[in-house]
Amino acid sequence: MRKFYINKSINFFIILALIISFSVIKTEDEDLIINGELNLRNLNLEIVNARLFSIYYEEEVLFLNLGNNLIKKIEYDSFKDFVHLEQLYLSHNQIESIDWRIFRYLSELKKLQIDSNRLKYI
Repeated sequence: MRKFYINKSINFFIILALIISFSVIKTEDEDLIINGELNLRNLNLEIVNARLFSIYYEEEVLFLNLGNNLIKKIEYDSFKDFVHLEQLYLSHNQIESIDWRIFRYLSELKKLQIDSNRLKYI
């Protein structure tokens, strides 16, 4: 099984642009989503929206980790295609508010971790 590692010093957006440009969604050996987990932590992300996930097969994701980023904003339709998502980690970001509409798409959600943010209201 081939493993892919992203050097944290490389700009995430350059990598994302390359993936989209070359349509590298899967390799012959391995999916980008491993055992239902999509780990996007420590990538200095500032905004979460549906376009961020357009290269992934969201319906396969059970666990999404967006922790330890710089996220300030989550657009209400960001998780609309995560129909089986059970765990969402948003800890250690800069989120001040969460639009309640993001939860209408997450009917399978069992665990939400949002500690260590700047939340004023949900």
